[in-house]
This record gives sequence, C-alpha cells and structure tokens, in this order.
Amino acid sequence: MTERFEKVGNIIYGTQRLSGTLEVIAAWFEREIAMPGVNIDISPPASQIVNLYFQKRSGFDKLKADYFMVLDAVLTLEAGVERVGDMTPGQIDDNLKRVKDLHFVMAGVMEGLGCSEISPEALRRKGESIVTVPPL
Repeated sequence: MTERFEKVGNIIYGTQRLSGTLEVIAAWFEREIAMPGVNIDISPPASQIVNLYFQKRSGFDKLKADYFMVLDAVLTLEAGVERVGDMTPGQIDDNLKRVKDLHFVMAGVMEGLGCSEISPEALRRKGESIVTVPPL
C-alpha cells in the first residue's frame, strides 16, 4: 500500500512540476517574441505564443512537436489526477513511467531552445528520481 501511495504521489507531484515548467517556458516564449513598445499585458493564449515563436525560427520542428506532446500529455494527466486513486496498478505504473519520460523530453526541449529559465539538468535529475520499478 505504501508503494502505491508513493507512486501516486510521484504522478501528482511530477505532473505539477511539468505543468509549472510549461508555464515558465510559455512566459519565456512570450518574452522571446515580444517586440519593443508592444503591450504584453494583452497577449494571446500560450499555444498561439508558442506557434508564433516557432514561426519566427525555422528548423525547430522536432522541438515544437515535443513541446506540444508534453503539453497534451500534461493536460491529460492533470485531468486524470482526480481519478488516480481509482487506477489499477498497471495504469499507475504506466502513468508513472509517462511522467518520468516527460521530464526527459521537456529537458531536451528546453536545452534545444536554449531556455535557461529552468535547468534542463535539474529537470532530468527530477525525472531520474522517479522510481518506476520497486527496489528488489
């Protein structure tokens, strides 16, 4: 039972960490595309900002795809957090592995873009700390 609670906690906290990372990188995208003299108090939704950023910079197709994959996965995980206690052990393990993997994908996105708002290495370490297989 303790193992289940630990895994559920890692899913919840890992999802929250990824959500926070997405908020930070969205703000970074907004600063990157801001033009001098433009009122940034009125800004489009984050997905439009991200698309504007990638329109201005070519050659980042994989990073863009990875960013949106993480965003979609985090939104799905957030929507399922309320039901995490009702998940089967297999579903919990699958979601835990997914959260762990998303940390590495997001770290790669941040590193590839040169976004230093959050250390990609720190994000990888957080991903590594998520134990998906119980110790022997």
